[in-house]
Amino acid sequence: MARMNSSAERIGLPQFNHDALVSLLKTLVKIDEAFIPPPPGTLYIRPTMIGTRPTLGMGVDESCTLFVFLSPVGSYFNFGNTGLSILATKDSVRAWPGGTGCYKLAGNYAPTFKPQQKAKELGYDQNLWCLGDVVTKNGGSNFMIVVESKEGVSQLITAPLNGEILPGVTRDSLLLLTRGHIAGELVVDGIPTSNFAVQERQFTLQDLKRWSDKGRLKEAFGCGTAVLISPIGRIGIPTDSGEIEDIIIPNYAETGFGLIAAALLARISGIQWGTIAEPKGWSVVC
Repeated sequence: MARMNSSAERIGLPQFNHDALVSLLKTLVKIDEAFIPPPPGTLYIRPTMIGTRPTLGMGVDESCTLFVFLSPVGSYFNFGNTGLSILATKDSVRAWPGGTGCYKLAGNYAPTFKPQQKAKELGYDQNLWCLGDVVTKNGGSNFMIVVESKEGVSQLITAPLNGEILPGVTRDSLLLLTRGHIAGELVVDGIPTSNFAVQERQFTLQDLKRWSDKGRLKEAFGCGTAVLISPIGRIGIPTDSGEIEDIIIPNYAETGFGLIAAALLARISGIQWGTIAEPKGWSVVC
């Protein structure tokens, strides 16, 4: 709710009452309870706001319509046992300093459709959005990697919230789970109890290539509301000659998921489905 109000404020839409909208959402979910699919399906909830000023013109809207989409959903991608393939994209920029990349706005998504079409024509499922050589996001999701340090520490790394990255709820949830695991506040089965670290920092395409060449790039995955966690098996990096050089992420046989991604998916899915206890205050009961 806070992120939605922040996004509305950025483009001049009116603010709404958080608690009132949550109350309305509870009622709506109860009304449409029959549409909630059994696990592993979920009910996707998307509140939306649009300006509704009754005149044409350029300027801030003083009125708006707030409405909510509900839809039962299943798996967002069919990535088989090899994971998704993504193409590093630098000629089309998703977000830039001082822009709106950190807000949930339709205008951040529409300009990505054509580059995504180009990526598909070249044999890739999604784009890996870059600002110059700096890696930012994967498609419409946040991007995470697991890198083994020279000292043998497994490092979960994702780009920092610097104004160009959307503060994804799933991203935040995974960081809270892993940091809670490190602090001993909870246990995420499948994640090492030692020699494991979490970092929010910038990294580049050259970093990915260097880590891959040295055998230290162990996992890559996207995370978001719709995809939850989607493993990535191949990253295409365009070269100066116009060719594309592929980085191949280690193949994890039947599922495509690496050890860290698989452990996080099991934990976050269990919380969603109510089979695993949640950290206090995570869920809202309808």
